Amino acid sequence: MITEIRLQEEVEKWLERHNIDNQIVLTEKYNEKIWIADWNTVPEKIQELIMGKLSLDLVFEDEGSICGNCYRFIYSGAEIWLSDCEIACKECALEFIEDVIQEYREEGSHSSANIKGLGISFIPGIKKEGFEEEKEEYQVGYHVGDIDEPAKIIQRFPENKELILIDNGSDAFTARYKIYSREIA
Repeated sequence: MITEIRLQEEVEKWLERHNIDNQIVLTEKYNEKIWIADWNTVPEKIQELIMGKLSLDLVFEDEGSICGNCYRFIYSGAEIWLSDCEIACKECALEFIEDVIQEYREEGSHSSANIKGLGISFIPGIKKEGFEEEKEEYQVGYHVGDIDEPAKIIQRFPENKELILIDNGSDAFTARYKIYSREIA
């Protein structure tokens, strides 16, 4: 009988022979092992072996990214923060919340260049830093009525307010967001 370690090694060799980039990592959200690769090119029989014998979930490489700090897998969505093309999971980004806010400050919170959002997991961190939720929720998208373009909305706020957009749930056609603000000292 083949051991789990031996099976994993054999599958890794097969993937390598077929030039399929892959890696086994922990997930950021559930702290479980997953195997990342382009599974479209791997026979179903091998996939079933991995899921059945190794109890690993198979994840397509385009379903997320690896945190640049803790190297855990982050599923795509509003839970990641992009900074100079670096990706951080919510725990690592919250650890450096002052850096996140500083990046917004350097870009200018009323600048159309600063139209990026943070995931809802950042709310505790920015609230701790004195940001308060504005009342309205906005959305922009492909449907009629989805016209709350962030570049126009942020111009409504006085210059003495520092603003951060929080992704409040997005899908393929619509991005919903809230604005958090604080007075500039």
